[in-house]
Amino acid sequence: MKNENKGDEMIDILTEIHKYVPRFQCGETVYDLPSGQKLTVPQTTVRRILFGGDQLTTARVRGAKRSRANSLSTMTRFEEILPAAAYFHTFNLLDVRFLIHYNNI
Repeated sequence: MKNENKGDEMIDILTEIHKYVPRFQCGETVYDLPSGQKLTVPQTTVRRILFGGDQLTTARVRGAKRSRANSLSTMTRFEEILPAAAYFHTFNLLDVRFLIHYNNI
């Protein structure tokens, strides 16, 4: 297990997760899920994925991405991985703010 609190190990975690980012090569045939028809990819495409976690985890992801900002390729810069606060943590934050500001009404 890697420790996300250590910068080098967070980079290892992002490197492992980056293997699962969807990529489509030019000319590859894919299926459109709603219609079921075949589509040909016009150019090489890399999708983006969300990396969910609490605010500390997303801050660590942003820090790992900043440490790789000068890398030559998008793969080593982790441009396809987008840190996002998970809904559960966002909900708790909003709940606490509500209790602090509106509980006495």
